[in-house]
Amino acid sequence: MTFNIRSFFLGGLCMITASTRSSSARTSANRHQGIVIAIFFEFPHPNAVLLAVHNDPPFSWSQRGLGEIARSDSQRVNATFVTLTRNSDLWELVKSIRSVEDRFNRNHGYDWVFLNDVPFDEEFKNVTSSLTSGKAYYGLVPKEHWSYPHWIDQSRAAQTRKETATRYMYGGSESYRHMCRFFSGFFFRHELLEKYEYYWRVEPETELFCDIDFDPFRFMKDNGKKYSFVISQHEFEATIPSLWSTIKSFVKTHPEHVAQGNSLGFLSNDGGETYNGCHFWSNFEIGSLNWLRSQQYLDFFTFLDKEGGFFYERWGDAPVHSIAAGLMLKKEEIHFFNEIAYYHPPFMHCPTGEPLKRELKCHCNQRRNFDWMEWSCLPQFFELHQLPKPSGYEEELPLIAEEADRLVEDDRIAQANDLAEAERMAVGTESTGNQHIILGEAKQSESDIMNRRAEKAAWKRISSFMTRRRKGLPRPSSKKERRRPGRNMDPSA
Repeated sequence: MTFNIRSFFLGGLCMITASTRSSSARTSANRHQGIVIAIFFEFPHPNAVLLAVHNDPPFSWSQRGLGEIARSDSQRVNATFVTLTRNSDLWELVKSIRSVEDRFNRNHGYDWVFLNDVPFDEEFKNVTSSLTSGKAYYGLVPKEHWSYPHWIDQSRAAQTRKETATRYMYGGSESYRHMCRFFSGFFFRHELLEKYEYYWRVEPETELFCDIDFDPFRFMKDNGKKYSFVISQHEFEATIPSLWSTIKSFVKTHPEHVAQGNSLGFLSNDGGETYNGCHFWSNFEIGSLNWLRSQQYLDFFTFLDKEGGFFYERWGDAPVHSIAAGLMLKKEEIHFFNEIAYYHPPFMHCPTGEPLKRELKCHCNQRRNFDWMEWSCLPQFFELHQLPKPSGYEEELPLIAEEADRLVEDDRIAQANDLAEAERMAVGTESTGNQHIILGEAKQSESDIMNRRAEKAAWKRISSFMTRRRKGLPRPSSKKERRRPGRNMDPSA
């Protein structure tokens, strides 16, 4: 038996390893049986606390080393985080990585796969790899996955972008359309993802608000779940005018791909005649890569792709994934993770009820919880699954109304201050002839500007809805407005 004693006085950690090896195993450092004991001391007190004792299989420690709880590789699912991002997103992304690591992955060490349509620079790789507790992999999106297929009329696509640039978010963006097509039909085919069974999508500017004291990947695998979400809402109808008719054509062509006991009731209020716009917000999703690789899903994506809606309209990966899951999976194979509190501009999911929030050590603002708003689709998901709404949700509504009114008033004051500042700056530059861009929006990225505008519009909508609710006014009588209550969240609407 060989004893190795390593003392780390940073933080008072002493780690002692004792291992036994056969003569045949001496050639491989990875083949061993042993015991690992980690003891923490609080100096100058001599008493020690036994943290963990483990026999075969061996422990696996995070790359960071000190202070991490040991974990067994055999308990992990074959899964990874996946992020499609740019080099310029680095400093927004590191916040997302740190949030995921602190709230969950530091105790599990799952890998990260980072994808980009251009090569990652050294700064991006150095910074992100220093933050991940699992291995970090960096991949280039193949050109054929981020370009126009031969059947697309690029002049028509360009005209669409020109016409919709001011009609809805990313209406004029070419790269956004490539991104939606990539996530709809190609990311799961990337060579870096070939070895994994499950994925968890992470984007820049996101945050987790509660401790995740279980393994969502393990939950998915052990319970036969193939797709999961935390936020669901209505899609902007103007971005997908022909999507549902294309879906109906697909169903007629491939009826064998439609599951019995599916979630059609989540997607349609009239038995499938029309689409109600409900979708799972895909900037957070945990799902089965094997399902996306199935012939069932590949037939679905290929059928949609041939129609050209990713470029001639602005079909998003969120409704594409949601409709596929809703029609081709049994409803029990789709899961809502209430415990995972999540924010991506402009919406937040915060677990309902103070006892649960305290138990999970949450720091999210319940007043901004999106779950029970008029254009959230979570109530329809609960109805489909015959789930009772959580205790305390009715108490949230007046708090949300109060928050909405406050934010709208703050925005009104901010706009007035901005206008006064713009007038002051204009007077100061009038004689010099200098050309200024006032208020600094041009210094921000397009996504920053659009997210900020969408958040303002969303809270104005919430304030209006809550005011109508307080006054006892009926819901909108227009069938069109009832079916797409989220349309006024579009800042250009």
